[in-house]
Amino acid sequence: MAKEKKRRYSVDDYNGSISECLSAIEKDGYEPIGRFEKPLFREGKKGPEYVKQVIIYETVPKTEH
Repeated sequence: MAKEKKRRYSVDDYNGSISECLSAIEKDGYEPIGRFEKPLFREGKKGPEYVKQVIIYETVPKTEH
């Protein structure tokens, strides 16, 4: 089975732990090439309300050197 070229990992999927997320990336045979942080908002009584920051890693398969 061929690996995907790029894959995204969200830290929220790993109990909010960056180290657990990075360990899963390593275990799956990928390496991070970028880290993105996006704000998460919800609709409140007076308009959008900030909820939290979402961290996402973009990865590619590891290359054998």
